[in-house]
Amino acid sequence: MKHTMRLFLVGVLLGALSALTAQVRPLQMKLLVLAGDGTEPGLSAIRSFLDSMGVPYEAVITKTQAMPALSTNNVGNYQGIILTTGNLSYYNGSAWVSGLTADQWTALDTYQKDYKVRAVSYYTWPEARYGLEYVSSTGNTSNISFTTAAAAVFPYVNRNNPVSVENSWTYLSRTVQATGEVTTPILLMGTNVVGVLHTKPDGREYLALTMDNNPNLRHSNVLNYGLINWVTKGVFLGFRKIFLTTQSDDLFLPNDLFVNNKPACQPVGQLAQDPTYDPTLEGCPEYRITGAELSQLNSWQNTWRNKALTRDFQVSIAFNGYGTTAAAGTPANDSLTTFAKLLRNSFIWINHTYDHENLDCYDAVPGSGICPPATAAQAKFEIDENIKVANALGLPLDAQSMVTPNISGLANAAFLKTAADSGIRYLVSDTSRNDYLPQRPNEGVYNSLETRILLIPRRATSMFYNTISGKVNVAGSLPDEYNFFYGPNGVFKQANGAAWFNTTQTYAQIIDRESDFLLSYMLRYEIYPTMYHQSNFTVYQGSKSLFSDLMDAALTKYGKVLNLPIVSMTETEIGQWLQRRMVYNRAGVNGIIYPGQRIELRTGAAAQVPITGICKTGCESYGTERISYANVTPGSVVTIPLP
Repeated sequence: MKHTMRLFLVGVLLGALSALTAQVRPLQMKLLVLAGDGTEPGLSAIRSFLDSMGVPYEAVITKTQAMPALSTNNVGNYQGIILTTGNLSYYNGSAWVSGLTADQWTALDTYQKDYKVRAVSYYTWPEARYGLEYVSSTGNTSNISFTTAAAAVFPYVNRNNPVSVENSWTYLSRTVQATGEVTTPILLMGTNVVGVLHTKPDGREYLALTMDNNPNLRHSNVLNYGLINWVTKGVFLGFRKIFLTTQSDDLFLPNDLFVNNKPACQPVGQLAQDPTYDPTLEGCPEYRITGAELSQLNSWQNTWRNKALTRDFQVSIAFNGYGTTAAAGTPANDSLTTFAKLLRNSFIWINHTYDHENLDCYDAVPGSGICPPATAAQAKFEIDENIKVANALGLPLDAQSMVTPNISGLANAAFLKTAADSGIRYLVSDTSRNDYLPQRPNEGVYNSLETRILLIPRRATSMFYNTISGKVNVAGSLPDEYNFFYGPNGVFKQANGAAWFNTTQTYAQIIDRESDFLLSYMLRYEIYPTMYHQSNFTVYQGSKSLFSDLMDAALTKYGKVLNLPIVSMTETEIGQWLQRRMVYNRAGVNGIIYPGQRIELRTGAAAQVPITGICKTGCESYGTERISYANVTPGSVVTIPLP
């Protein structure tokens, strides 16, 4: 009897140790993304979101690639699994087949059970595997609403408002559950279920959505973080924030204005082909904002900065100091210069050169078509003279950054070396130029001629530099120029030769569309700045300007979908952020999480590793999340305790 009791106690002890071991099985801190044949829109969507956040993952096209080992030496190789479609099916030419064999599905199920790893099905045919049953389907624009249970998955979403699902095929379903299973609806379309949490009797957990996804769809942008945070159980490498940095060029100088039906004042033809063309010599009007308009911009900005989500929003202004001088015809009592001094701490100030000379076509004879590039001496003059004006006005200059006129000088070796020797480390480029696009989202590009300088992609907008008004048939009309480009008879056509729009676009339609673009950049965690000009600050009616109309629309839309604060940054802060991300992306960081115990970090190159969901010394709070940063060097192991 004593031996029996002893054996019983040993068995209990071994069972307890086995259970403890099972609870703390270590996992590599990366995700496994499984796709069928790789054509699924959801694959590009989830990769885009993971890349933007810096979350490590391995994507496998099951049609053409072997299934990787799920564990190695009792270490799970993935902390979560994302299936682009619920059954990974693809069409093989004659029938729909699954990307995994029955044995591979069994291995995946076993891995989830043994290592307590969750799985997301990104686009799901309603089937019992996910606790769903098909009801019907729709491709119509519809709204999804959130159940009470959704709060645990989407705490950052303003769940009081529905989220629109459009341009997406959706399977409407109801829940089913076998004995021991639990299926909890989290998303509804009407009374039908389109998103669930599903738990198997053996503890396997799934989150399944029944609508298609791609990186440009509103619902994909809104929901993606909740899926990633859920599948990783809230602790992962990488992080996300919502960024909005606006850069407005040319302050202190006038901008020439678009005039309908006057070719000399339209940005095509000679003006587009010849950088030496000067529309003001052809009688085109121009406009320079007043001090009162800069003050109105500040008042508008303060209105948003008094709100919780936009407390950190701040406009960046790229200025040309020549416009403050008598040589430019500016009077000594110029109101704009006076208000710039008074409001110097209200905005972020960036060097835009002294007099806005094109650095690839410097001091050219107007209309000559001959473009001499700026020399080193000319480049130094443009940089240094503008710094002198900033110092004289007391403007707190973002000293390591510049915005070059017309995005020029990026291939001018003399300018680039002079800028780098002057301490400039960051210049903006243009996302419409493929040669300036980075390898991954939220990265920059080091200039090939001057590697001390990082090029920051900047997004152009349809707030054109030569527009000041939302009204039609006036000089500087945004609707007039927009329709000149994209309207029924617009000069820009689609690839098939058709007009972009078959009807004349109203100002309200333009603002609605452009604010949607801005919102999508924010929801994709894009850190890049967007481009505007001083002319867009013009007050054209009451207190309204093109800039404030667009921002009001974008920020109002944003507040209806998310409850996360918006972050504005200086150009230098953006550049430094991009550099850290680029180093991290290439460092070969290896993270292992021991659930409930610790995280161990190793790296092939020195890097600062962002970690969401834990708080070590110096961590920051963002929304409901904690974000920490660990400096890791090769040959060392950084251990971070888990709560």
